[in-house]
Amino acid sequence: MNVFATDHPMAAEPSAFARRLQRRLLWAAAGYLLYVLSFGPMAFLMGHGVLDFVPEPVTRAFLLPAKPLVALPGMRTVLRDYLDWWYHDPCDPYSSPD
Repeated sequence: MNVFATDHPMAAEPSAFARRLQRRLLWAAAGYLLYVLSFGPMAFLMGHGVLDFVPEPVTRAFLLPAKPLVALPGMRTVLRDYLDWWYHDPCDPYSSPD
């Protein structure tokens, strides 16, 4: 018997529960990535006062899922650079995109 064949009796397909769990984890990771990417435009709008009508507890609830990302030392600088990229003003001589 060839142990590298795909029809090996020990190489079983994952269960339906495992596939469902993997799919949900994939969707959760994709959703968190979209949240982080939308964090820049939302923070830009909040910083310029466009969303001043939103109550403060709602804005705190929006910012709360980013806390674990900010706690990581390497990711903190990446997130800060991403937010600075959204605030870049080309007319400001002291503002630099780098």
